[in-house]
Amino acid sequence: MTVMSNPFVDPLAFILAVLSHWFTLLAGCVVTVVINWVERHLLKGKKIPGWVEVSVLVIFLFFASFQAWRDQYREAAKANERLAELSAPMLTGSIKKVMEGPTGANGDDCLVIAIVTITNTGAPSVVPTFNSKIRLKDGREFPIIFDIAIPNGDTIIPVLQLPPGTSLNSADELSRKALAQPIPTGGATTGFLIGTAQGVTYSESFRPGTLYVLDFTDVTGKINEATLPFTPGMNMKYLPDLLHR
Repeated sequence: MTVMSNPFVDPLAFILAVLSHWFTLLAGCVVTVVINWVERHLLKGKKIPGWVEVSVLVIFLFFASFQAWRDQYREAAKANERLAELSAPMLTGSIKKVMEGPTGANGDDCLVIAIVTITNTGAPSVVPTFNSKIRLKDGREFPIIFDIAIPNGDTIIPVLQLPPGTSLNSADELSRKALAQPIPTGGATTGFLIGTAQGVTYSESFRPGTLYVLDFTDVTGKINEATLPFTPGMNMKYLPDLLHR
């Protein structure tokens, strides 16, 4: 059974929208009054054709109608933009902390741990890929390779020289965490990334002017970037929130 819609609703809404631009309609009325005044006092009784006044009123009525249409068009455009935003992921990243330590056979490489939060204000999305690099003050860049796998469960990493019994929880490894579970609309996820920056020594990178850069993608392949400049105290003494005894 088809339900008949009220045929007077839309026309009434249109009329009210036009009347909301009363200033334009009032301006049309003022112009017609001016025309009558000119006719009586300046033209000395000569008649201005009636179609002139009618045309003026029609023009201003048309302009008021256009303004009402433009208001609805802009509102619809904003709604469509918001819908488009909600139908696509909108990821932003924040590097909360980076810690460095020497590693490699001769201690010439850098072990890097980054604590990262990714927030999503768009459609739910996983984060398929992470890429990171260290940019030195002189502009040289060295990629960070996330080649250190954390076995399931808490695993002690001796190279970190952390307090005895301290470990990283593999459940907080961001490359797994952000891939296994989509980040919901309005949600966020926090975890750590661990890897090595080969080709740059700890002493070269662990100094003011160094910039840590992290690129990550959403399900559409869009690349997002987060950065963090070097700050004192970024050596590996502890790992906030992700350490367990």
